[in-house]
Amino acid sequence: FRGASTTTFWRYDIVGNSWSAMTVAPATISSGGALALAIQYVGSGTIASQVLDTGAVGATWEELSWDETLPTNSNITFEVRASDTEFLKDADTPVWVPVGSISPVTEGLPSGRYMQWRATLVSFTEMRTPMLHEVRVDYY
Repeated sequence: FRGASTTTFWRYDIVGNSWSAMTVAPATISSGGALALAIQYVGSGTIASQVLDTGAVGATWEELSWDETLPTNSNITFEVRASDTEFLKDADTPVWVPVGSISPVTEGLPSGRYMQWRATLVSFTEMRTPMLHEVRVDYY
């Protein structure tokens, strides 16, 4: 806001290092009036499932599949891990095995009673976020 009992409202573009006039404020703004909004773009993030207990020692992870929406310049990749020994969701072991970004995955999946998947969502363009709708695990 410009202040000084005006309705002038400006926007600063960090990338362009420039100011531009916006729609006016709904009322006059006195001295000292201010509004600030900062948006931080995060290019990637991960989500991990709970540790799944199949109830069967040596269970074979048959397929990992998912539904996604991938805007241009975005991607989702998956990693999996499994063990017959119980482990916590955030534990360092067992190690994560990368299985790629094309659903379904039917090869390279580890075996074990306890299983977990982790997805990494990446966007190289602001405002173009990949969406992970559903993840399915088939085992026997």
